[in-house]
Amino acid sequence: MQAARSNPRAYGEPHSTWTLVLLKEIILKNIQVSQATVWRTLRRAGIRFKCAVHRCWSPDPKYLNKVALIEERRQKAQVCSDENVFLYEDECHLGRRPTLSKCYFPKGSKPPQVGKGTSESTRCIFGAVNAVYGKILYLISLTGASTSFITFLEQVEQTYWWAKRITIVLDNWGVHFSNSVEDWLKKHSRIELLPLPTYAPWLNPMERLWRWMRRCVTHNHPWTEIQEVIQGAQDFLEDVKDQREQVFTSLGLKPVLIKPG
Repeated sequence: MQAARSNPRAYGEPHSTWTLVLLKEIILKNIQVSQATVWRTLRRAGIRFKCAVHRCWSPDPKYLNKVALIEERRQKAQVCSDENVFLYEDECHLGRRPTLSKCYFPKGSKPPQVGKGTSESTRCIFGAVNAVYGKILYLISLTGASTSFITFLEQVEQTYWWAKRITIVLDNWGVHFSNSVEDWLKKHSRIELLPLPTYAPWLNPMERLWRWMRRCVTHNHPWTEIQEVIQGAQDFLEDVKDQREQVFTSLGLKPVLIKPG
């Protein structure tokens, strides 16, 4: 069964993957066997029919350096949590049109799709999670413009008024590093924005928060008005924002022992 571990093109076939029929016709063409026999032979040889898996990788040439700097800031916040704050930040968009997921529904019918997804029926959520305390901050905004992001940064700064340094890890969205944001940061030196490596969303735990919210709120939702969707998302975020243990578990963060109070 060595052939099954190779590519059919090595045998002159215009195919990139093997099938039972192809193995039977090309490799076992002189042997009278059924497809079931080919399948059993493959299993005995330890060969299974599996889906390919996408490997996570980032093309960023500074990937290791960026990850090392982020880890350095995170550890510093763990050791000196009374002076340093470490946050992961990301955005999510809400709309009248529900996100789709499998669900129980009567046979022969599908969940209705509501809304048209126009600009008047969408909202942007700016969110951040404290990697030490597990506390979630969020801002639901009309748009994802730089002014809205600055408003969220002001909320972060007010929440952690006591911190000497607030490190925020985020992706490379242009809004995060626009001229207006850069000008604002010059006047608020306590906040440091650390960009993630490009195309590396698996490094941001906030991605898991949005998946959690979509599973609980936006998947196949029944609402027709954007305000109903906003209320559903707000209820969810208010419910989980202070649930430290559940946030750590759901977002894949490592629990950290913190000082009482």
